[in-house]
Amino acid sequence: MYRPNQVSDLVSARLASNRAVGQLKACGRWCSRSIVGVSTVSFRKSLFQVVIGSILLTAIVILVAVWTATLTLVSEQASRILTVASAVFTSTVKERQQQLLSSASVLTADFGFIQAIASGDATTLSTALNNQRQRIGADFLFTVTPDRTIVCSHQPCFSYIDLLDDEAPFNELLSTGTIGKYQFIDDALVQLLLVPVIRGGVTAIAGLGFVIDDRFLAELSAISQSEIVIVRNLDRGPPPVTSPNHLIAASQGPDMAKYLLDSPSSLSWLDVSLQHTTGFIVRSVALPEQSDIGVSIVVAHDIRDQLASFATLQMTVLALSALAISLAVTVAMFQAKKLSEPVHQLVSAAKRIASGDYGSNLTIRHTVTELAVLAESFDTMQSQIVEREQRIRYQSEHDPLTGLYNRARAATVINEKLASRLPFQCLALKIVAFRTVNDLYGYAIGDYCVQILAKRLLRWPGQAARLSGGEILYIPEQPLNNTQLETLKLILEQPIEKSILVIPIKIMIAKIACPGKVITAEDLFRKVNIVFDEATRNERWLVTYKESIEAKYLRRLAIITELKQSLTAERNELSMVYQPKINLQTMQVVSVEALIRWDNHTLGKVPPDEFIQIAERAGLIDQVTHWVVTQTLQHLRYFRDMGFAFTVAINLSSQDIQNPVVFERLNRQLSELGLSASDIELEITESDLLADGPHAFQTLLNLKAQGFTLAIDDFGTGYSSLSYLKKLPVDNLKIDKSFVLKLSTDTDDQRLVHTILSLAAMFELNVVAEGVEDEAALHILQEWGCQVAQGYFISKPLPLQELLVWLRDTAYTPKNIGTALG
Repeated sequence: MYRPNQVSDLVSARLASNRAVGQLKACGRWCSRSIVGVSTVSFRKSLFQVVIGSILLTAIVILVAVWTATLTLVSEQASRILTVASAVFTSTVKERQQQLLSSASVLTADFGFIQAIASGDATTLSTALNNQRQRIGADFLFTVTPDRTIVCSHQPCFSYIDLLDDEAPFNELLSTGTIGKYQFIDDALVQLLLVPVIRGGVTAIAGLGFVIDDRFLAELSAISQSEIVIVRNLDRGPPPVTSPNHLIAASQGPDMAKYLLDSPSSLSWLDVSLQHTTGFIVRSVALPEQSDIGVSIVVAHDIRDQLASFATLQMTVLALSALAISLAVTVAMFQAKKLSEPVHQLVSAAKRIASGDYGSNLTIRHTVTELAVLAESFDTMQSQIVEREQRIRYQSEHDPLTGLYNRARAATVINEKLASRLPFQCLALKIVAFRTVNDLYGYAIGDYCVQILAKRLLRWPGQAARLSGGEILYIPEQPLNNTQLETLKLILEQPIEKSILVIPIKIMIAKIACPGKVITAEDLFRKVNIVFDEATRNERWLVTYKESIEAKYLRRLAIITELKQSLTAERNELSMVYQPKINLQTMQVVSVEALIRWDNHTLGKVPPDEFIQIAERAGLIDQVTHWVVTQTLQHLRYFRDMGFAFTVAINLSSQDIQNPVVFERLNRQLSELGLSASDIELEITESDLLADGPHAFQTLLNLKAQGFTLAIDDFGTGYSSLSYLKKLPVDNLKIDKSFVLKLSTDTDDQRLVHTILSLAAMFELNVVAEGVEDEAALHILQEWGCQVAQGYFISKPLPLQELLVWLRDTAYTPKNIGTALG
């Protein structure tokens, strides 16, 4: 066993030894042929992989660099050529447009042309048009007269609809002026110019056009060193009749045009590989000043020569890489043979040390300094590991503060005992209010108390372990009877002295017979907590585990869980019932007591006495009180609207009295519903008043000043409440029902009730008798001057609607209200 001040040394030693052993074992595992779930390789193979991998990585980097540079170069060069080709196409089309404008100006000024139009003879006009077409170099000329007659320089001529697909009125075309457009005529794309002719009494429209065809594109291709394809878009206008593939014109034949249309618009890494398949890169060009004709113009550039050059460069890089790898393999084989033997010796030593053999020294003589130093380090570590492992083993199984087993070691011991199926006794010891000891004297004193407790316990034969804080688990060699347990308790509870301090200690013991219902160590620890909870609730120093204790504990947990759900979710499991109270002089209802009920879908009907107490311990009582007050005040508002003037009594717990938020909410809700404090009677149990006397007294004074009616509930069950009667600001005393249930037959109860009534009369307090079960008890209370009675003889607690029916039918309700209800 080690002293507490050695803990830091042990921890440091453990960490250092862990690192050393971990490194050796890791080395041993690394050098073995296989590890579970992990594939391993030899040192020689690893060296091969490093050298060859480096060469491969270098070759890949070079190849990627060349690849990237070539891709960029080819893309930029193709982009420049395509830009030039696009500019050539656009410029040529614009020049032809200017040519048409110039020709149109000459044409409309020609007197012979005007005379031909004025003659009205189609043959004469057609001949004139053909002559003019040949002179200006246009593909065709035509005229349109106001009656939509079209005369062309060629036959057959097209219709007005073919020319002007929007069927625009002739006069609108005249007023528009010169129009330049692109038009599909006879499945051909035509660059068209429409010119109004209004001269010498002649009114017409003259049209000139160039056809954008294969010949025109071939000429442009020769100039721009690029291929050009024009296709009609599938989603713009009707497809051409004679061109099922929507091809309008191409600088080469249809097959090449289809190939070009399938080519990419940009290069990818795959395109510049050894198996490149891309021959052209394309770009789309728009017709100048035209957006709705529905055609696509594709310019393509041949990049096959550039890609072929790059393929040669790739092969060169690959060949150089293969040569470098061959040389690297030769060098690696030589170095691996030189280094593998001492490394193999180190591996064998690592395996031996990892298996626990620290007796042999390792001697390696090698020109590599690092290997020699590593061998010397192995020997140094071997000499220290044995001592450190002993410390580590102890530290891993013992609590550093007390020297007892720790929780993990205790679990191992318990599981071994459970596996043997031999009976043994398990005692869990707990310092009562250990947190208070820490708070009052400090954590150092608290730790000292635990150390002294452990020393005292170690004098008893058996095994002990510290579980946590002030909890110690003790397994005696032989089971202890109750007398021996009392002796053990007296020894452990001897006051502990530290300097000038004397610390009193109280011990709580949980006794569990094993194996019994214990399955595992964790199951045992859980049962210990359950027994401690039972001992705390009942203020007992010794509790033996029973299944019924665990069942009650689990039920409490279930109630807490379900109650939280019922309060937060809209399950409609909680409800309110009301038990009437009658004035024994007027025999009329003067108040009703609000009582909560809970019908859970899992637990069934849970008694209020059970779940209210659990709610107080679990910190849920504030939510329960808020729900009760909210429901009760809403029902009280309804009673007032129905004409009832009786008050409603609400029960408050000790936690409610200590919580000012409860009364702030109560006053706010009263104000919102138009009610007053005088409509409410607050019932506080006698035990709660005694538990927090000064604070409760001040709270009652405040409530009394606000106008609330106050009552002491369950009067007669306390121990010193009589001394408070002369100063408590209460209005009513409510006799506990245990004194009233048998009032008609039990003389002791009669004497006690009569005394309470006399005492209340002396202090001018009203008395409510709870638990009136028969008419005889009711008459006795009337004769002795009791003011109010409550009990099943009058009515059981009723839900709202049933209470309304009872109020309508009972004789305890004023007649005028009963008539209104009926």
